[in-house]
Amino acid sequence: MTYDRSTEVAESTEIASSREIAQRMEMLPLLPSHNRVARTVCIGMFLDGFDTLCLAAALTVLVHQLKIQYSQIGLLISASFGGMFVGALLFGALSERFGRRNVFVICAGLFGVFSILNGLTWDFWSLFTCRVIQGFGFGGAVPVGSALIVEYLPSSARGRVYGLNFSILFTLGFVVAPLAGVAAISLFGPIYGWRVLFLIGGIALPYAIYAGFVLPESPRWLAGRGRIKEAQAGVERLEVEARRLGVAPVKANLESIGSPKNSQTKFMEIFSRAYIRRTLVVCVLFLTVAFVQYGFNGWLPTLFVKIGGLQPRYALTLMAIANVVNLAVTVLYGMTLDRFGRRFWIIVGFAMSLIGIIVCLIGVGVYGIKTWPLLFGSSIPVVVGSGICTGAIYLYALEVFPTRIRSLGASTGSSLTRLGSILAPILIGVILQAGFGLTGVFILLGVLCLLGLLAMGVFGIETRQKALEDLTR
Repeated sequence: MTYDRSTEVAESTEIASSREIAQRMEMLPLLPSHNRVARTVCIGMFLDGFDTLCLAAALTVLVHQLKIQYSQIGLLISASFGGMFVGALLFGALSERFGRRNVFVICAGLFGVFSILNGLTWDFWSLFTCRVIQGFGFGGAVPVGSALIVEYLPSSARGRVYGLNFSILFTLGFVVAPLAGVAAISLFGPIYGWRVLFLIGGIALPYAIYAGFVLPESPRWLAGRGRIKEAQAGVERLEVEARRLGVAPVKANLESIGSPKNSQTKFMEIFSRAYIRRTLVVCVLFLTVAFVQYGFNGWLPTLFVKIGGLQPRYALTLMAIANVVNLAVTVLYGMTLDRFGRRFWIIVGFAMSLIGIIVCLIGVGVYGIKTWPLLFGSSIPVVVGSGICTGAIYLYALEVFPTRIRSLGASTGSSLTRLGSILAPILIGVILQAGFGLTGVFILLGVLCLLGLLAMGVFGIETRQKALEDLTR
């Protein structure tokens, strides 16, 4: 029986071609096409941030319009996050098989359709169902779209372009949603205003159609699936653009770019010996920052009112100011993400949050200083720190897994963000109800910040300015 080496030769050729694709992409300078892809995908991040606060703004009137009981409000808030938890896992896995662009477009379209249906609901259960299915779409859109950006960019600009686009547009969603809510309810009244607000989110449907036409597929993913000709065509378009603009190629150390292992996605590989530590670090980072961001930030307006003695409109104004400060710091963070690194900024973000929480703990819990200036001053580092961590952790999670499981690995971590966003407000409510007070809440959040900081400081790796293939051989 003669040994047939044809399969082995074909696989060897495929791996060599994938390495060539990676090398050529690393030599590309930052081009308008790179920025256009990042901007287009990150519009979806804006819609995520917008929808997160959209319901909060709509709840002020739809509770009475749909005769929703106060005991049902928590379920309604958790509905989309529960959908996002499932959607992140489901669509993250599907994107490894069917591609980043296709799955991202489906997710955005699903979100848009059910945003429109949100505005047409007639009672609690119809709205609850629409929020869950809408969550499926956006739970997958963020990690899958982020994977497309990260794989499309050269390492020389990956952090800066992703960091700026993701963080700025995501934070803008938080800023715009309350303003849109006030405008919609003021213009259309309480009966129709909340419906108009949800219909605004329906812009995701035409956005998804547009994205389907303009977004390219990831050449790295195409090469990994054996579609070498399509991958080469995608890289050639970028090289033609670079020559047309007259920009010189980047001096990349091509010999250092490892040959990727081209193989089918194995869903348990993220828990294999090679990647289990990275998976655990990513999961801890996502879960801890979610508890801080959605636990502390979610309760902050209530603390301003109940403890600080402010009227609700002033409490919301202070939250808006905190988010504006967050937006300003985001620009600095995004511009220096490639210089100082992901590990540095994640550690700084957790440290800032921890400092703010400790100040709250000492001021309110130890000395009994229950004034809004203390809460506001200490909330700034928590809001800014958790905001920094969110963007940097998404990028980091996408860099530490190989292309064949990149979206799956990041989506697994991202699903814990959604789980944390559900559990954090509930657990904080339980702690307060049990009589442990704010001291117990701040201790819990402080321990979680410390856990995230130690996870990155002790077990995290630095990924800046490195080709994806060098990080995940």
